[in-house]
Amino acid sequence: MFTLIAVAGYASFGRHPELISRFPGAVQFYPLSFAFFAQGHIIIAAGALIAYLAGRARWAWLGVFAAVYMLSLFSETGGTRDQNGYSGSIDRRGERRRKRRAS
Repeated sequence: MFTLIAVAGYASFGRHPELISRFPGAVQFYPLSFAFFAQGHIIIAAGALIAYLAGRARWAWLGVFAAVYMLSLFSETGGTRDQNGYSGSIDRRGERRRKRRAS
């Protein structure tokens, strides 16, 4: 049901933003719905995955989860800090920016 509401909202207002002006309440709800439905789907998916893994593998999966989480965290923070492979390191012409050295 949650996904059905999210898809219906995207199909109507996401694909046709001119409809927002026709519904006064949509102007306030539309920006909030992006965060709400995105985070809601992550929480629902995480809950389903935890329930499945806890029932199937008990708690043996926690070590692997921690390792993958730490690898993901380090790659994300390292890439954000150094701008390696992120769109912030490419200029508008699609060329890679040179890193400036502190002088």
